[in-house]
Amino acid sequence: PYACVLGQIPNTDIYRDVKVYKEAQEFPRLKIFRFENAIFFVSVEHFRNTLYKCTINPRHLKTEISKAKMRAHNQREQQEVEYNIRNSSSNMDGGSMELAPIDLPEVTVNIPAIPYDIVILDCSTWSFIDSMGVKALTNVIKEYRDVEIDIYLAFCKAGVREMFEKTGFFDMLDREKLFPTIHDAVLHTFQAQKKDEPKTETSDDGGPSKNESEISPIATDGSSTDEGLANQAYEISERVNFESLQVTVEKENENKEEKTKMETKEQSHQNTQKVEDTGL
Repeated sequence: PYACVLGQIPNTDIYRDVKVYKEAQEFPRLKIFRFENAIFFVSVEHFRNTLYKCTINPRHLKTEISKAKMRAHNQREQQEVEYNIRNSSSNMDGGSMELAPIDLPEVTVNIPAIPYDIVILDCSTWSFIDSMGVKALTNVIKEYRDVEIDIYLAFCKAGVREMFEKTGFFDMLDREKLFPTIHDAVLHTFQAQKKDEPKTETSDDGGPSKNESEISPIATDGSSTDEGLANQAYEISERVNFESLQVTVEKENENKEEKTKMETKEQSHQNTQKVEDTGL
């Protein structure tokens, strides 16, 4: 089955394969994954393996983090042992006073960075999901949570949602993490990130200074702005909805005009027929 990572087409709420569409842009700290097949007992392994390949394998990441933390723990224990040995040696040499407690140096270990905060699964192509698929999806969510990555689901069909209800899937995933479209999930993500941003500090020249680790959201036109993606994307969504409404109204007006013309033509035909019948 076809699977890909999606990116946003600038100035739209459209998301396409980043390998096929060069203009499609990915977002920082966020991955959008599409798997074009049903999620059932035949495809669950391929779904999970492809997802981990296109994003990151949480199992491997968890193992690397655990190893790094263990190395840090071992180094700290080694420092404490060496300190105790020096203290004991001082006492054996005739010293009556123990060495004064000292602050042991910080243990420096490179813990693997977590590349994403959110992975959005595009469910629009899932025609159905069976109990094995729900179980596999539940395990995927757990494994990502173990490395502090959250999962959002977008565009779930009615049949898929019904299966979630029957299997108790929502005990694992909050309903608030289901979104009608990918764009809604993206908006929610950046709005949540905006709330978590540190407060702006004042620089030496009196102007605002940004945290160096802060990543400015990518605007829908591809530029970096202080307003952030959420507001601009929301405006785009509103404009798209308004334009769609305009098209709908125009079509309704056209249909009404066409209907009026047909009724007028029919009435004229009936009047002509009556005149002819009267003449006879």
